[in-house]
Amino acid sequence: MGIGLTEEHQALAASVRGLAGRTVEHRALAAQGLLGLHLPEEHGGQGFGLVELCVALEALGEQRAPGPYLPTALTSATLTRSALGGPALGGSVFGGSAFSGSALGGSALGGSAFGGKDLLGGLADGTLTAAVVLGDGGLALGAAGADLFLVPVADGGWALLDRSNVTAEPAEGIDLDRALCTVTAV
Repeated sequence: MGIGLTEEHQALAASVRGLAGRTVEHRALAAQGLLGLHLPEEHGGQGFGLVELCVALEALGEQRAPGPYLPTALTSATLTRSALGGPALGGSVFGGSAFSGSALGGSALGGSAFGGKDLLGGLADGTLTAAVVLGDGGLALGAAGADLFLVPVADGGWALLDRSNVTAEPAEGIDLDRALCTVTAV
């Protein structure tokens, strides 16, 4: 089953492909509003949805754009969903190592966590980057330079850790365009 893309979606894809063909710098993507396409306007986003994010992701993928765009976008989408009543963030990670932060809700997104930074705003404007830890092995794309780490927890939810709570060691992967790391909680 396909998704009916509008002319605006097709124009967005063409624009993103054109930008990615010239540059794939994270800050350039942020300056064009691509990191916040799906985020609420009150947090520096564009106020669109996941369809627009997917259109941009596909166009960047076509250009083999490296960098933290994908894990940062996935993290901000998960944070937004949690704040809007989806699964809460928090819990224990990596087999019982306690997550030291509190569960994140709407107030934390606006600045009460992680040194007072507006998490969504920082992810949208490119001043924060994120990595998504995949499964029990602790592998993560974008972990080498990430500020935040979205980590699966035993109850099926997610925890958000900042850089001081993890170690990230380079790991070998098959995608030569993206750095892969093994992430462990400290």
